[in-house]
Amino acid sequence: MSQLVTVKGTVTEFAWDNPHPMITLEVRTDDGKTEKWLVGGPAINRMEANGWTKTTVKPGDVITGTGCACGGRGMWRSIRAATAVPADVARGIG
Repeated sequence: MSQLVTVKGTVTEFAWDNPHPMITLEVRTDDGKTEKWLVGGPAINRMEANGWTKTTVKPGDVITGTGCACGGRGMWRSIRAATAVPADVARGIG
């Protein structure tokens, strides 16, 4: 069963690629450790319909992503995003 999770972190990479754009985040945990998360968006045309472009986010931006947890290994975690919101943009991704 999938678990809905929300993560807030600093973008280290934004790959605007088919079939799904991917946002790599560095997330600080409650105990002060750093985890790397992959936030997978929907198809590019769905993101574009919600106002996203390949320049919407850039490394150094802080975003919040919410979606279904897809597992992870070691310090890497990933979610299939339902929403991802840059700190200065009030819109979702799909």
